This record gives sequence, C-alpha cells and structure tokens, in this order.
Amino acid sequence: MFYNPLELQEPDIVDAVASLCRDSEKYEFTNMLSWYDITRDNWASAFKFFDTDMNDDGIPDDIQGLNRGIDPTTGDPWNLVSGVPPFSYDEAVARKDELIARWNRDNYQRERIKRYASLDQQLGALFDDIKDGKFGEDAKNGRFAFLNQQVKDQLPKPD
Repeated sequence: MFYNPLELQEPDIVDAVASLCRDSEKYEFTNMLSWYDITRDNWASAFKFFDTDMNDDGIPDDIQGLNRGIDPTTGDPWNLVSGVPPFSYDEAVARKDELIARWNRDNYQRERIKRYASLDQQLGALFDDIKDGKFGEDAKNGRFAFLNQQVKDQLPKPD
C-alpha cells in the first residue's frame, strides 16, 4: 500500500482510490469531482478509471503500444473502464480509514520536521563537528547530534 507519512493533509477518498490503483498495478484514474463532493450515491460517476492492462498479460498496454488513442464514437480513451468501477465505495472508504490511521500514527514525523533546525544550520553544525575532529563516539557529543537529539527527545517515536 502506497503511503507517504509526510503528507501535510489528512488522506481523503481520492488518496484512497490512488492507493487502490497503485496496489492493483492495473488501473489509473482521474477524479471528476472534488474529494468532499464524493459520496456513495455519486461513486460511479465520481471517477473515470482506465485499464492499463486490458489483455491481462501483466505488461502495461502503453509499453506494448496497444490501446492508445481516442475512441471516435465516444471521445473517450480506448481503455476507459465502462460500467461498474473496479473498486467499490466501501473498499475506498476502508482504504481511506487505513490511510488516516497510519497518518495519525505517524504525526510525530510531521511534528519533528517542523522542529528540526534548518538544513543550513544542521550542515553548519556538522561542518563544525568535522572541523573539531568529532568522529565515531565523539560525534555523539557534537553540535549536530545535539540539535537533532533535542527534537527526538521532545517527540519520541511511538512504540
């Protein structure tokens, strides 16, 4: 399951669909509505799904050169999935709940990023430590280690 714990915004239903598509390695999508407008009632029209391996041989069609272009009768891509979407609303909601749980669990990472010294300050501290000959065990008592350890102590990684 694709997941980036450093996302600043809580995952939504569109993130869940993106995660399901990545896991399937068969579908791509575009959303036709904003995440907050998507409901069970409009689920079938909220997204357009594209089958990237229509002949099910495990090789994406764009690599084979198949299914490219637009169907002249509909104006849609040849590989547009018509009818029932490949993922149900309930599957997407369940995935969204999983993503939110992980996002909440990993909040400490986002909070740490806010508190760490800027990169130029960290590199300056590291340079000073190197200049002062702090290597190996001595490096644990240097400015670089001190700057970062403070944040880690204030926001420990949950068990």
